[in-house]
Amino acid sequence: MIHLLIARAELELVPRELWKHPTIVSHARKRGKPPGRMLLDSNLHHKAMRNRIPEWENRGRPDITHISLLVALGSILSREGELRVYVHTRNDVTLFFSPEIRLPRSYNRFVGLMEKTLCGEGEKGLIAVEKLSLPSVVSRISPGATFFLSRLGRNTTPRELQGLLGRCETSGKSPLFVVGGFPRGGWRPEEKSLADDIISISPHPLEAWVVVAELLAHLRWRCCEEKRS
Repeated sequence: MIHLLIARAELELVPRELWKHPTIVSHARKRGKPPGRMLLDSNLHHKAMRNRIPEWENRGRPDITHISLLVALGSILSREGELRVYVHTRNDVTLFFSPEIRLPRSYNRFVGLMEKTLCGEGEKGLIAVEKLSLPSVVSRISPGATFFLSRLGRNTTPRELQGLLGRCETSGKSPLFVVGGFPRGGWRPEEKSLADDIISISPHPLEAWVVVAELLAHLRWRCCEEKRS
């Protein structure tokens, strides 16, 4: 089993301090929803966000989580029951995804699903929601080893990556791979302290979903070798 966590994902409802901004009010009226029940989206709410909320440049990027989840949950590893996927947001909301879920491919439908989920009205049995800090999430998963992905991490070849998976399986516990769900910047010191190793699969800056795709493709070969043996 492999655990994949998309951490510090920029997935959140519109914060209270923006509810009365004209951009938010207009969008809420068009959608027929209260502002506090809409996802924050920088493509739509940039004017409202700019210099009005902390770290505004990074926030409002549910598209990163959407594409990363489509890649992960649609992967061969997931379809074969070898992958568990989680999302941890900047507000310490953690989503646990059932391998049975079929995530909407349409971005608008995904937004609607996440709005319901974050408001406590999600699909029971398919997405579990808990308020957990990142250390608590890692503790809950209880992996054999925790690997954070970073461009600045230790350069790791596909074969070395497969070797990491093999060593974890020898210990009888599954590995946890953590990919950032934010658009820019790196891991904070308190986040790095949770990692047994910080690894890099490329010297180039990559989008989160590309990292997820490359990572799972490399790890799948290890799983295939085990099944053949």
